[in-house]
Amino acid sequence: KEGQGQFAKLLLDGCDADTAAAAFAAVAADGADAEVHIEELSLLRKSKGDINDFAISGLLKIGSAHLSTESSESSGIYISARNLSLEEVMNCTSTSSCTFYANATATRSAAFLCPLGTGAVDFQALHDFGCLACKPGDTQVLNVTRRPCSQCPEGAFKCLA
Repeated sequence: KEGQGQFAKLLLDGCDADTAAAAFAAVAADGADAEVHIEELSLLRKSKGDINDFAISGLLKIGSAHLSTESSESSGIYISARNLSLEEVMNCTSTSSCTFYANATATRSAAFLCPLGTGAVDFQALHDFGCLACKPGDTQVLNVTRRPCSQCPEGAFKCLA
């Protein structure tokens, strides 16, 4: 039906899920792919768990997003869909990381704003992308950046992510 799955502004504040679920999930009843369009998404996760925040069986289209976690011990935000379309700024600066996953396609004109210790990673099918934690030996010391992680300086005694 027209209008289903379309949101101008969607605020999820403390909508947490168990490990086998998602705070927001969409599956079409007739077996077809679900479609969810969100012009402006605000998501605040309060739990520390490693959960899927969004799970969409079809297309998830996000205009802009402000993603945040209340706990510094949180695993970050995780959003998955069969197809993803990210259009504007995905602000992840209030998270430990924000991870997107698409099993088929992703279109992105959006920029990721990443927090300290994470770097922007571009889409590849069947791989996580978004603002991902730097690997050991890499660092990213700027807050609110669009840069990827980079290798620690050679000979550095200590390299902080």
